[in-house]
Amino acid sequence: TRSARRLPLAKSSAARLQAADQKQRELEQMRKDLIAWASHDLQTPLASIRAILEALADGVVDEPEMVKRYLATAQRDVSSLSSLIDDLFQMAQLDAGGLQLNREPASLTDLVSDTLESFSELATRKNVTLSGRVDTDVDPLSMDTQRIGRVLNNLVGNALRHTPAGGQVTLEAQRSGQTVEVTVQDSGEGIRTE
Repeated sequence: TRSARRLPLAKSSAARLQAADQKQRELEQMRKDLIAWASHDLQTPLASIRAILEALADGVVDEPEMVKRYLATAQRDVSSLSSLIDDLFQMAQLDAGGLQLNREPASLTDLVSDTLESFSELATRKNVTLSGRVDTDVDPLSMDTQRIGRVLNNLVGNALRHTPAGGQVTLEAQRSGQTVEVTVQDSGEGIRTE
């Protein structure tokens, strides 16, 4: 009977070890995918900036209005690069367990409003309807306003980037028990299941 008791324990331990090993392999694959995606996302604005600088240096573009447009595009690309690098730095902090949140009571309604305002011109240029709604019982909310603001900017920015003209992007927040659920929906192509 003693060995019979050990056998299920051994199988249970083996199963747990197998599950842990599988989880570790999945995490490693996700890390590799993230590095590949980050590399791609960094190359795109770099290629654009390189092309702009070469065109300006070679005198291909010399009309003041066109130079202004090229420089504005380069500024957006630099901002995009900066944001990507910040994201990678935050990921490294998360991995190291060193990401500190500065939570304090704040207005999610104001944060959603600011996010919608900052993307309103882009939405108009893309002919995408951008709207939002926050339930009245959400505020005040204990949150790290800067980090939640970045999350909202990333989600809305991605939604606008992948929504065709005539589409819509909606940002909503509602209380769900003791938590608040924020949803960004768009009429774009969606995210592949895999």
